[in-house]
Amino acid sequence: MLKSRTIWARIGTIAEAMLLVAIAAVGACTVLTFWAHSDWRLELLSHFHVQYFWILAGLALIVAMRRRVVGALTATVLALVNFAIIVPLYFGPAPPATSRTISRCMSQNVYFHNHDYQRTLDLVHSERPDVVLFLEVTPDWGEALRALEPEYPFWRVVARPDSSGMAFYSRHAIDQLIVTNLAQTGLPTIVVRLLLPSGPLTLFCAHPVSPRNASDFEIRNRQLEELGTLARSRAGAVMVLGDLNTTSWSPCFQDLLAESGLVDSRRGFGVDGTWPALPLPLRIPIDHCMVSPGVAVYGRRIASAVGSDHRGIIVDFAVVEP
Repeated sequence: MLKSRTIWARIGTIAEAMLLVAIAAVGACTVLTFWAHSDWRLELLSHFHVQYFWILAGLALIVAMRRRVVGALTATVLALVNFAIIVPLYFGPAPPATSRTISRCMSQNVYFHNHDYQRTLDLVHSERPDVVLFLEVTPDWGEALRALEPEYPFWRVVARPDSSGMAFYSRHAIDQLIVTNLAQTGLPTIVVRLLLPSGPLTLFCAHPVSPRNASDFEIRNRQLEELGTLARSRAGAVMVLGDLNTTSWSPCFQDLLAESGLVDSRRGFGVDGTWPALPLPLRIPIDHCMVSPGVAVYGRRIASAVGSDHRGIIVDFAVVEP
């Protein structure tokens, strides 16, 4: 009996040590995000504040139940740090009342290895957006999306065999459309001036590279910087839509907001995680819609899964200022 108690005591000691190590590890990840601007690996850590919060909150509860006060307080403080970073997305000014027509846009990264075209088409028919952006459009996807042309007579497809292709569809007339590339990377970015019922809108459809190493991190940041400069240079209502391969908490994203003068449409609607296409809270918010002050957001939500590794975003908005 004594030997059995000794074994269980050792197991309990090991378990407590593992809990404290977990608190230290997740806490270190939280603290290191404050230097996320300097290194691509640290920026990757900045994308998971929701996950850090829930892990630390759970660890604080478990450690408190074991009456380890210091460990519980440490985990609680670190959880609150992450909570303070997350919670501003749930607060924002109410959109102004308007008599103008509210439009709907949708951005969906279809995932170039996904061949379930019909689910995406069904989603479009179900949600009935006025403007749709598709990312990672291959030639096969470009062919499948032609089924939308009767409902969306204004469109442009830039199909690529890799993940850099995109396609744009609109129910409303286009005043101007160009395909450019940010930071001379050769990757397409569609810039279109839309004639919406509520007023003209310049829309930037973007998909910067994924920062999987130091070189791509630098390229992605140059793309975001140029995107911000271009958005600021446009008069009137402006929107940036797409998979930006960064989250709302990254300092690189905050730089984009500052440079462009745009507002994150998540403000007031919450995190709205889009990648990977897993149950909440496992997703992180890398698909974005940002708007200028002359555009009001009346609704924002995540689309149903369509076989991609991303969930799409759906935003209801109107141009409210000339």
